[in-house]
Amino acid sequence: AGGDRLERGRHADDVAAHAAILAYHWGVAGDTAKEAQYSALAGQHALQTSAFRDALRYFKRALALLPSDQGGEAEKSRATLNYGLGEAYVGLGELKEAVDCLKNATRVSAKDSRGWTALGVAYARMGKDADARQVLEEAVRLDAQDPDALRNLGGLLLRQRGEEKRAREL
Repeated sequence: AGGDRLERGRHADDVAAHAAILAYHWGVAGDTAKEAQYSALAGQHALQTSAFRDALRYFKRALALLPSDQGGEAEKSRATLNYGLGEAYVGLGELKEAVDCLKNATRVSAKDSRGWTALGVAYARMGKDADARQVLEEAVRLDAQDPDALRNLGGLLLRQRGEEKRAREL
């Protein structure tokens, strides 16, 4: 009941900031669906505040709580959580782990340019420019208006042409 009050009470407009508390509460209460929901939200909040280690912990917890069935909403959630894990690993500079998670995310959400863009960024930071270019081009093909995909692909192409200064301006 305490979690219900927090969800609907005076903090309802800022649930993300209280998601970790709610995840803990619902875990103690034995409601794994709500614990997973709030763990994922706590991971997003941690990612937005550059608390990458915390983000990893919350995303991993949410993944562990998802039903094991393939397909449907659980599979979409798994892709979203893998995307979050990948972003957190990129933030920590743990690029091999980032690539693994982002590949999982793009395998499930193959039409989401964000996953492809993040994968391209990870490859570029690893110095794997050919792989980075391939996946960034896929991101742009999926969404030609995605500013992150366009900026990262443009920066990569400029660096490959030796135009470092212009690439940094992007």
